Amino acid sequence: MMNRVSALSTLALMALAGTAYAQCDTAKLTPAIPGPDDWFGSSMAMKNGVLVVGNPYADVGANAEQGSLRVFYNILGWTAQATLSHTNGQAGDWFGRAVDISGDWIIAGSPMRDSASGSVAFFERSGSQWIMRTSLGQPSPQASSYAGNSVAIDGDHAIWGIPNRSTGDASIGWADIGTRLGNTWTRSGTFYINPSAPLDNAGASVGVRGDRFMMGVPGRSISGHPGAGAIAVAIPTVNIFQQDQLMAATDPQDGAALGRSAALGDNIIIAGAPDYDDGITVDSGAVYIFEPGQFGIWVQTGKIVPPSPTPGAHFGGRVALDGNRIAISEYGTGKTYIYRKTNLGGWVEEWRLHDPETLGQGFGAAVAVSGNQVAVSSILGEVNGVNAAGYVNVFDMTGAFGANAKAFAQAVSAGSYSGCTEFATDDGSASCGNSNTSPDVWFRFIAPCTGNVTFNTFGSNFDTVLSIHASSISGPGASIACNDNAGQFFETSSATTLLTSGQEVYIRIGGNSSAHGNYTLTIQACGPSSCYANCDASTSAPLLTANDFQCFLNKFAAADAYANCDHSTSNPLLTANDFQCFLNAYAAGCT
Repeated sequence: MMNRVSALSTLALMALAGTAYAQCDTAKLTPAIPGPDDWFGSSMAMKNGVLVVGNPYADVGANAEQGSLRVFYNILGWTAQATLSHTNGQAGDWFGRAVDISGDWIIAGSPMRDSASGSVAFFERSGSQWIMRTSLGQPSPQASSYAGNSVAIDGDHAIWGIPNRSTGDASIGWADIGTRLGNTWTRSGTFYINPSAPLDNAGASVGVRGDRFMMGVPGRSISGHPGAGAIAVAIPTVNIFQQDQLMAATDPQDGAALGRSAALGDNIIIAGAPDYDDGITVDSGAVYIFEPGQFGIWVQTGKIVPPSPTPGAHFGGRVALDGNRIAISEYGTGKTYIYRKTNLGGWVEEWRLHDPETLGQGFGAAVAVSGNQVAVSSILGEVNGVNAAGYVNVFDMTGAFGANAKAFAQAVSAGSYSGCTEFATDDGSASCGNSNTSPDVWFRFIAPCTGNVTFNTFGSNFDTVLSIHASSISGPGASIACNDNAGQFFETSSATTLLTSGQEVYIRIGGNSSAHGNYTLTIQACGPSSCYANCDASTSAPLLTANDFQCFLNKFAAADAYANCDHSTSNPLLTANDFQCFLNAYAAGCT
């Protein structure tokens, strides 16, 4: 039996280098029985609150590296539902090397089964159980052709790649098509490239949406560039069919391997070229976006390159797509980037994920995205002292993370909001402090009244820089208020600015230098709490009493930013001037 490393090299798959959510916490999912070098998370698929994780190198009983699947579901937190294996599994099958899910059906590939001819298996959900219904191999088995190395399913249609299939020419590759009738799947067709060429490796990635099929052809030569790669799409009209269109990058490059990873959505294809060179950094990688244009002809509409190109990073080694959100792994650096489409049609980096525990760990070997949930595996991660057992982290892109990219600034009103900046990008700047390269999050606020509005980050656990920005047609404009050190120990921030009713501003929370962590944003506007002298925030008449004097004294003694009444910025921040300022504010009363 071919060993794992040599088989992966032959397939040219990849070169690995290297609950409710609170703040920056993620859900960590592990195998039922961690095994050394199992690489749990080598494949993943996630849809509608169900996550399927491939564990292809796990032993099942006495069968070494037979492989299995682990199914999780999300109801107020992620919970393991089942561990699945092939009902007639064999040692070395690598069952679960590829996996996908659609509704009540799971498809999983066993590319090393039967002398690496390969096969796929279909599981149907019945209540809380998953039952294997069908297993399909090749009609004419061929050793080392790896059927099931890539799989996809949507409704009653499925597709699985056979990237090393040969017919005279070595490794031309193709994909088989499956159709469901009742609870039985049958092989109904073959999708091939015409004309094919040696080392095309067609079927290295596959996709299906409705009656449209997609296939990655990473070894394809384009315009004299060997191994530049391509993407094939087709809507079949017969059982054996060729591509309707073969798409290539507008800037084909030797060995870029476009199509080694790909994802098909509604009228969009995301294709990775992980071995792309930008002219300076070797194998830094790139991702291409294709959409149908005039007369339904697919055209390249975008290209995403890594924010910090790194040699051997392989940006685009794995991609996942759901709606207007893309997950792109860069396994050479242990990062995964989340991009989101703006209303203007461009793609903006939204989050920059890494393993929350340890950098590297094979983070990004597989990615999956569904709605606001993003799953990323760390296949080399240690579990319960077992080396390279592997695990998966699920990140929730909703409230607790905040609104990272300024293009998607979260609308907020007066009140308190908590989140984190650990996985944020750095897409803004401030006029104070040293935060222009730090991770930052953005909010959008519309003043409900005319008067002073106070913003603070008291309660945050890192050295924050808070800035308030004017609003413009293109988003945040110039900073109109900014504060670095205001809170206790001078690490949190507070800024007050006069706003008119209906005025919109943007709020940015960054960190001094590269500081990041859990933040709390509090906005005070319109009401007793916006009256400075009402230190104890009382709501009954009279609002101002001796308690407010005592409150101010306590805050002054604690070096609380509130006591910096005169908003001085030089040390010492708190002086006798603040006492006089408070007396003046008290005398002015609350209106």
